[in-house]
This record gives sequence, C-alpha cells and structure tokens, in this order.
Amino acid sequence: MKTGLRRPTPGQGWSAPLAERILRRVGTEGPSHPRSAVAGPEAQRRLHAKLLDSVRESVVATDLAGRITFWSRGAEQLYGYLASEALGRAIDSVIVAPGEEADERQRMRQVLETGAWSGEYLQTRKDGSRFWADTFISLVRDAHGRPSGFVGIDRDITDRKRAEAALQESEERLRLALQATAAGFWDWNLATGEVFYSPQWKAFLGYADHEVPPRIEFWEQSVHPQDRPRVRAALQAHLDGHTEHYQCENRLRSRSGRWIWSLDQGRVVERDARGRPLRMVGTDTDVTKRREAEEAQRSLEARVQETQKLESVGVLAGGIAHDFNNLLTAILGNVSLALQAAPAVDDLCASLQEIELAARRAAELTNELLAYAGRSKPAKERLDLSDVVGEMVHLLETVVSRKARFEVTLAPHAGPVEADPAQLRQVVMNLITNASDALGSKPGTVQVRTGMARLSREDVRRLVLGPDLDRGEYAFVEVQDSGCGMSADTQTRMFDPFFSTKFQGRGLGLAALLGIVRGHGGALAVDSKPGQGTRVRVLLPCEGERPEQTARQERAPAAGVWRGGGTILVVDDEAPIRRMTKRLLEEHGFRVELARNGNEALRAFRDRGGQLVAVILDATMPELDGRETFRAMQRMRIDVPVILASGYCLAFEAEGLLEEGVAAFLQKPYEPTALLDTLRTILE
Repeated sequence: MKTGLRRPTPGQGWSAPLAERILRRVGTEGPSHPRSAVAGPEAQRRLHAKLLDSVRESVVATDLAGRITFWSRGAEQLYGYLASEALGRAIDSVIVAPGEEADERQRMRQVLETGAWSGEYLQTRKDGSRFWADTFISLVRDAHGRPSGFVGIDRDITDRKRAEAALQESEERLRLALQATAAGFWDWNLATGEVFYSPQWKAFLGYADHEVPPRIEFWEQSVHPQDRPRVRAALQAHLDGHTEHYQCENRLRSRSGRWIWSLDQGRVVERDARGRPLRMVGTDTDVTKRREAEEAQRSLEARVQETQKLESVGVLAGGIAHDFNNLLTAILGNVSLALQAAPAVDDLCASLQEIELAARRAAELTNELLAYAGRSKPAKERLDLSDVVGEMVHLLETVVSRKARFEVTLAPHAGPVEADPAQLRQVVMNLITNASDALGSKPGTVQVRTGMARLSREDVRRLVLGPDLDRGEYAFVEVQDSGCGMSADTQTRMFDPFFSTKFQGRGLGLAALLGIVRGHGGALAVDSKPGQGTRVRVLLPCEGERPEQTARQERAPAAGVWRGGGTILVVDDEAPIRRMTKRLLEEHGFRVELARNGNEALRAFRDRGGQLVAVILDATMPELDGRETFRAMQRMRIDVPVILASGYCLAFEAEGLLEEGVAAFLQKPYEPTALLDTLRTILE
C-alpha cells in the first residue's frame, strides 16, 4: 500500500493512553479471544474481548511473518471480513490491494527498525472498494523484549479527505477566478484590525508583497478622500446587518500616486452570539478602464446631443434667414422703385430711405443667422492669423474698456489657413467685445494671442465641434479676460441664439461666431470659471484648399444707366418678388415672362425658348427646385444664360452648378442695381 502523509509522533490523532493499553494487552500479555489465533486463560479472554470490542477503530495484530493473529470487531466493520475469515491469513491477501505488497513490506521493515509507523493511505475492503485510513502500526514484543509481531490501529478518514479535497478544489477555483478577474482578495479580522491582503491585491495597487502592512488602516488611507464618506456608509450598513453584502465603487491610491477605480465587494462571514461582526472577506477589482469608457461614452453622448441641438437650431435659423431674405428682396426692390418714382418730397423720400435702411440692417441680421447655421459661404483666402489680428489692433483698442489693460501677443506665424478675412475680423471683434463687457466697470486685463498648436485625437474630442475634426496642426487666435467668468450652466448656453447675460444683450453674438467657425472647419476651446475670467480659443486647420473662383468675384460693370432688350423668364415661388422683378425689368427695356415653380418654368421655356435672352431662377421652390429645373433647361437649350438666386448661400444651392453652366449667382436679398449689373455682365 502506498504511504500518505508521514506523522512524526506515533499515535498522533489517537488517545495515547488507549493506544498504550491496547498495545500492552495485545502485545505483552498476548491476545486470548475467539478473534485471536492464540489461546489463553478464560479470564484473560473475557477481559481482552471487553476491552478491544469497546474500541470503535480497527485493531489488527500479525506475527512477524505477517499472518493475522487478532481481528477486532472494529476491523470487521471497517474491512468487511469476519474474524473467522481473517485469522491465520496473510495480511497481504486480506487488506492489501494487489500490486501494493511491496509497500506493505516496506512499512513492516520500517516498524522493525524504528518501532512504529503512522500515516494516511488507501486501503481495500472485502468488496474491493477503497477508502482512506489513518493508520498507526507498532512493533509487539514478548515478555523478554523480543519482537513477536505487529499491531495496527486503523480509522476511516475518507469523509475528511473528501472534505479536504473539496476545500482545496474550492480554494483553487477561487484562486483561478481571482486571477481571471484580476481581483485582489482580502480577509479582515475585525477584532484585531488585521487584514490578509493577497498578492493580487498588493499587485493591483503596484506594491511588492512586503510593502503592505497587514492592517485595515492601510486600506482606509488608500481610499480617495472624496469617496470615504460614501465607502464608510456602505460598509457600516453591511456591518450593521442592513445589507446582504457590501459593494462600493471608489478610488484607491496606487503606489505611483495614480488613482485607480476599484469595485470593492465583501461579506461578513462570522459573527458572535450577539450578532457582532468578527470576520469579513472580499475582493477589489480594477474597473478603471470601464469607468473611463463610461465617462468617454457620456462625454460623447453629451457632445452628440449638443451637436444635434446646434444642428437643429441651425436648420431653423437657416430656414428663417431664407424666408426673410425673400421678403427683404421684395422690400428692397420695391423701395428702390418707389424712390425712383416718388416726387421730390423730403418727408416721403426720407421715409422710404428709412425703410431701405431698416431692410438693409435686417439683411445683415439674416446673414448672421446664415453664419450661425453654417450656411454662409466664406470668401476664403490663404492668410496668417497674426497678420489679420495685427491689422485690427488700432480698431480693437477703441472697443476695449478704458479701464482695461489691453495686451496683444502675436506669434511670428499663425497659419497659413484658408479663411474669410472679413468673417475672422467679425469673430475677433465679437470676442473682444464680450471680454471687455465681462470686466464691467472694474479694471482688468484683456489679452489677444495667436499661435500654433498640434492637437491629438484626445485633444480634439474635448473641443466644441471637435469630434468632427482630424488631429494635426492648427492655427489659433484666443481672447482672454480677467472678468466675471461663466458658470457651467452659462457655458452650456453661451452659443444659443439670442442668449445673453447682459442687461441689454441682443442679437446672435457667439452663436454667429460658432457658425463662422463651423463654416471654416474649425473648433473652439472655452475655459471659464466664475470670478476667474474666460479664455476662448478659435482653432482653424492649417493648409486648407484654396477655394475656387466664382462668378461673384468677377469684376462689376461700370456704373451708369443701362437698358436692355428681349424676354427674360423670372421663376420664383414668392409673388412679391415676381411682381417687383417684373416692374424693374420692364422699366429697363425687357419683356418679362413669370413662372411660380419649376414645372411652369419648363413649359414657358419650351414655348418661348427662342425669344428668351436670360432666366432668373430661384434655387428653392416646391415641386422642382432650382437645380432640377436648370438641368432640364440645359437639356433643351444651353445658349440661354441662367442666373440662380437664393435666400441661402452659394455653398449650398450653387455649388457645382457654376461648373455645369449657371451664368451667375445672386444672394438674396439683392438690390435692383445688383440684378441689373449682373444682367449687363452676362448679356453684353
């Protein structure tokens, strides 16, 4: 039989006096019992039988040759052999499994040499089943001290071994599970404050095994100060029995000083008779990546919502601007005609001029709406931001409060960028005005800086409009003030149309600025806190493509009275614009055909195509829009010039059509002189 765990002290786990009595009775005096192969006086037999049968463990004796000389009742129950079946047989043939005889003989030799052997090993029953036995074997001597045989005491420990194996397997599974989840294990003795921190727990925070003292105070001091009240409340609730288990996500300081997000979980596993906690075990799991991913997702969702809000408001603003431009076109045209026809009456002319001035100011407001909606077409040039700001310094000085110290720091190079200089000047002026207003009546500083910045993917994600940009080189202009600053709520609304914290604030302000930056493919960085001032940085990508030249940029004809001839087809879904344009053109020598939509226009073009000298075509109409109508006309005749007009901008309605053959583009609201100049340019 194969030996198991060796025991250094014979009889360990047994009652020593009981073992000595058994060995003395069985060995020195010799057994005398029906279970014994040796006869003796009747009194001794009864005494020994009473003693040995009272022992629950198996007691087996053999002579030096290994033949069984004693077989107790406990042996019958343990091995399944009756005494009559076992006595006189070699022990190898009874309880030693085939193939393990050599191990049994080795144990006997050891007993002869040392006097005893103890250990745990598998033994065999009569039915062939195996079981774990805790065995003690001793050498038996006769009255003269000579070896006369062996006696063994066996106890079935199979249940205990299974429990130990199950526990070992469970512990191994726990160890593997903790390794797989990167969790660190801890075991807290609440009475002493001592804590066992597993190697994984220490490695989790970057510590070597010897660097972590086994005290609860170490963990408490590692918890982030802001998280401690929440952690203590959750822990105390569990210790008081209000929750089934303890769980909390909090930050722990690592050895390097970095804060690590940890999922801390545990449970009280031992309480005293009064229910007070004595022992608690648990784990800490690194959830930093998940927390960062969740934070990034929340940030992305917030930016998407902000972008959607800006886009939806932008669509609304663009639609309003388009409709206003149509109305203003009719107003400006009719006012111009009225001024020409009105008698030289000062009051009447003055009123008409006031109407014209108000309409022009309204047109400027619609341009701001288009800029906010990102539907304005910048007239881009390759330029340097430092040059643009440098040319504005004297003008900016007049805008800044007299109590403010105005500082300008221009980088040697801040570009090149592709941008509309007029719109950039509007951006800078807007920022300077806001910065000066933020100072109020108090002295302070307004700073303007230009420069270059290389942005990473992470950098652009944090910018307003940033998620749509690519990483790379950007030129910037920023304005910083030492004024009142903005709250977080104000910053979320600062780009909303008509939102202002000023008592007399009005207009689009930063909303238009946002539209201009969007139209240039740029982004904004805003840094502001109440009482600490505000910094707004406008970033534009470097090395943009040079915009193509359009008909708008052609040289305007010389001023003067001009009359034409022939028939012009005017296509517009707005009746006031059709009537005004008809009057204007007829006064300058043209015949006019009118159409309300694309289908009417195509019928008129088909019927009178040979008489037409030009077509004035609205870009946005129901049924067939301007683009579809123009292409249908091109399939009929390509020699009739078409002027495209829109309340939106060139970038959206005329993009591509100029290359396809559109003769010119008119941005509504246009004045009569602009229409006449355009006709003169394409017809002469």
